[in-house]
Amino acid sequence: MLIPESLLERSDALNQLIETAGRSRKLPGQIAVISGEAGVGKSSLIAALAGALGDSVPVVWGHCDALFTPRHLGPFYDMAPLLGDGVQRALAGGGAPADLFPAVLSALNELPAGTVLVFEDIHWADFATLDLLKFVTRRLTPLRLLLVLSYRDEETGPDHPMTTLLGDLPAALTTRLDLAPLSEPAVKTLAERHGRDGARLFEVTGGNPFFLSEILAQPEDGDGHLPGSVRDAVIARVSRIGDDERALLGALCIAPYPVPLRVVERLAGEAGLEACANCEARGLLVHDGVESVRFRHELARMSLLEALRPGERQANQRRLLDVYLSLGDRAPSDRIVHHAAALGDARTLLTHAPRAAAEAAAMGAYRQAASMLAAALRHVDEADPEQAAALYEDWAYQTSMFDIDDCVIDARREAVARWRALNQPDRVGDNLRWLWRLHWYRGEMEEAETAAEASLEILEAIPPSAELARAYALRSHVNLLRGRRSDSIEWGNRAIDMATQFGDQDTRLQALVSVASSMLFGGDAGGCELMEEALSLALANGFHEEAARVFTNYSEYAIVTGDWPLAERLVLDGLAFDIKHGLDSWTAYLMGRHAQLRLAQGRLAEAETLANGALAEQGRTILMQLPALTTLAITRSRIGADDAEALLSRVLSTALDIGEQQRITPVRLALIEHHYLREQWEPAHAHLEAMLAFGTRLLRPWDAGAVRLWARRLRVNVDDEVGSQPTEAQRLELDGDPAAAAEALDRRALPFDAAMCRLAGARAGHPQLLDQAVQGFDSLGCAAGADAARRLAEGQGVKVGRRPSARGGQRPARAHPLGLTPREVEVLTMMTEGASNAEIADRMSRSQRTVEHHVSSILGKLSASNRLEAILRVMAEPWIAGN
Repeated sequence: MLIPESLLERSDALNQLIETAGRSRKLPGQIAVISGEAGVGKSSLIAALAGALGDSVPVVWGHCDALFTPRHLGPFYDMAPLLGDGVQRALAGGGAPADLFPAVLSALNELPAGTVLVFEDIHWADFATLDLLKFVTRRLTPLRLLLVLSYRDEETGPDHPMTTLLGDLPAALTTRLDLAPLSEPAVKTLAERHGRDGARLFEVTGGNPFFLSEILAQPEDGDGHLPGSVRDAVIARVSRIGDDERALLGALCIAPYPVPLRVVERLAGEAGLEACANCEARGLLVHDGVESVRFRHELARMSLLEALRPGERQANQRRLLDVYLSLGDRAPSDRIVHHAAALGDARTLLTHAPRAAAEAAAMGAYRQAASMLAAALRHVDEADPEQAAALYEDWAYQTSMFDIDDCVIDARREAVARWRALNQPDRVGDNLRWLWRLHWYRGEMEEAETAAEASLEILEAIPPSAELARAYALRSHVNLLRGRRSDSIEWGNRAIDMATQFGDQDTRLQALVSVASSMLFGGDAGGCELMEEALSLALANGFHEEAARVFTNYSEYAIVTGDWPLAERLVLDGLAFDIKHGLDSWTAYLMGRHAQLRLAQGRLAEAETLANGALAEQGRTILMQLPALTTLAITRSRIGADDAEALLSRVLSTALDIGEQQRITPVRLALIEHHYLREQWEPAHAHLEAMLAFGTRLLRPWDAGAVRLWARRLRVNVDDEVGSQPTEAQRLELDGDPAAAAEALDRRALPFDAAMCRLAGARAGHPQLLDQAVQGFDSLGCAAGADAARRLAEGQGVKVGRRPSARGGQRPARAHPLGLTPREVEVLTMMTEGASNAEIADRMSRSQRTVEHHVSSILGKLSASNRLEAILRVMAEPWIAGN
């Protein structure tokens, strides 16, 4: 059989692709990564795959282009018609990640099984596209589709942003094909078909298929001369076409993207459209979709571009730019910026770069936005004074979304100086507010405070403004983090009033969350109403980050105050929300809160499972992991693990580096407890003294009460102001009635605290509490507490319950932290494998109605509205299905 020229030495690769496509028709989805040099045949291989699949499944292409700044989300715009109304609405609405990402995932879930999505030339992809691809590939398991990613390996390296995406692809789902140039025997085979000298062809082309096709597409010179480069081959081929066609190709080679036919028509009239059709017929241009054309290969475009004289290149740049400018509001701003930057057209850049940057930023493409503004900043001396100040301000904002270096600080300072020279104090104050925030992020507290004071001094000296509202909201948040709750409430209420006056819903919501959090952690339950209001506002208005913040802060309050129904609702609904919207940082944090909830309830085995599950995910910062890490350390201490003290010390070191009392306090208290249970009095006293030296005035009431309580247990005198607002149980124990205190803790379903209270009471002269203490610790699997109580009982001659048998172990059987039954875990596992209800019923020998009941129960326990959300939850927390 005669092998098609395009598939010489590619049949194995094609068979692998076809096999991978076949696997993608069932769960899980598949990824094919195709790499190789320019012209090696990546596109031809993908086209062959599409041909082999025929009409059995949809195949859709998305392209990345070599623009000055890559077209943001370009491939997804190309694919939007296939992906449906939800994705198109999200893109039309600005393409914010929290809206677009779940819309794309939902659309992919609805595609026919085996659909192929081709992302060509991802080495030119923008960061928003790479982020969305990373989001999808991490959630590929429940999808029945094939993602094909192609790139040029010679244009990438270790620092290329695409490298991170490729390194994060799930290995089990990824097929990698590195296409090499054709071998000399293959080139000779081709040469024989065309009556050419194969050895000479191989010497000139190096086996590059595109170079070969260009040479073979033209007649051989009488003396057998061959072009020495791709450029020579392309130019030789173009030299044989008409003048109109050559002129059109010279104009179009300026554009590294598909050119709309309406632009071709404006550029060259009806004759241009005819020339375009002739170039298509000769295989020089190809249709891209219905309304655009592009060069058959990027190498051909680059070859013609390099052949243009500098004057011709500039003239053609200007012609294309003028056409786009003539389109008015319909003009794609990123293409205008591309051509204007190539021309150094300051006026056009200063007019259009800010607009293009705003469009990119709306889609989360902050690097592209910053790049466009940087192009305008190169001509800042030609801008009017207000525009120049705004350019520095906007560039600093966009860049700070991904990097906070000295250049960002300098740009903010430049904006301050320019707005000050223009006598615009509102803009001066707002930029100083940003300097405050930037220095705070960098840990430069002295510079942050200086900027904060200057910002407020300026903004408060002028009539109220939205800028002042934002400054008040930021000050409220910073005071909350520092434990200055009354100050946080004061500044937050100012921000709320002013933001309401100026209709700034976002700022009002930020301040509302800070005020509500400060009220709650100050012991004022009235903050619950504000938190519920904030959550409703955030969900209704699409403020996803602020909704995640509510779930995190509010759930912590519910946990530490023992409001289990509220805590369960917030943690489970919050996790479902965070996972659905791809809020990975918040998801990690809330997974730690979930573990903290089970720890507070005395469910140590479940707490350990949840904490380990949260920590298993790679790529999360230590701050994101800290709630889970703290919970795991405390749990390990209570079960008597050998690594507990080392783990607690590690967490304390991290908390001290952060320097926030809210993070230090739980670990110090845990270390005091750890040493107390092991009768290690000296280190217990040392940690208590460290807490007192750090200061307790800003502690939450129950934490301050705990400090006073531990001081009593360790016989350390403290000032009367320490723990002056104890909880009921803390007050009873401080008043010398540990039995009543323990009963109060029993009523609040705090079994570990009740057992600890009884142990402390026995040490304080109430030996009758020892048996209950032992029983309480044993029931929880808290070996450290049970051992401490038994040692005390032995020393006091008190008879207590026997130690559980070694066969059964001291720890209770592990219950599922989400309440799933073993049968439901089995059903969930099959759901994640893609089995339908009917298939599950068949495999379990149960009725379909029974399976439907199990699925409904599973969705409820996972706070998932559908099967996809349930599977995503398992992917984020594999332990749920026992993985």
